[in-house]
Amino acid sequence: TAQLMSEMGHSLRQRTRPFKVRLAGEASDDLGGPFREAIAEACVDLSVGAAPLLQPTPNAAAGAGGFRDCSTPRGDARQPRDLRQLEFVGALIGTALRHYEPLVDLELSPNVWRALAGGRSAPGRWPAQDRLRDDDAQLSESLGQLWLLAEAGISEEDLEEMAIVEAHTATLTAGEEVELFPGGGRDPVRL
Repeated sequence: TAQLMSEMGHSLRQRTRPFKVRLAGEASDDLGGPFREAIAEACVDLSVGAAPLLQPTPNAAAGAGGFRDCSTPRGDARQPRDLRQLEFVGALIGTALRHYEPLVDLELSPNVWRALAGGRSAPGRWPAQDRLRDDDAQLSESLGQLWLLAEAGISEEDLEEMAIVEAHTATLTAGEEVELFPGGGRDPVRL
């Protein structure tokens, strides 16, 4: 993957086949198989390499909901190396599309593909909740219950007694608790 990343700026953006693969110690002509294998290995490295960029969706971690085999970019992927890897994912997807190579080992969440394609979900009562269900069914269900409580006219006092959520924070899949906005950890949730 590191070697492919170093080629990203140049050869992966060509219309012609960007590289040939020569497997050391094997008598193979690169008629497509080794090229496909290199792309597949790069996809796997993004999820389980030394510094994985992708992580399993909350559905995968909880064993609940759909799309449990999918990944999503790490929420804390903000370092220069992470940004280079994100750019590499884009170049890899572009290369695969230009050369009709399937990315079967790049199991991205439908929400990631939707965002990359600029798509929107179908309108509905709570379209954001429907999108959230694809990645985190348990959180989607909890929010749906909160919406129903709000529609039923629950008071702020009742909500406080339930102590469902105390502050505007979220726990990332990696276990890190983050504020949803600056100071959100000190701001109590109100109805």
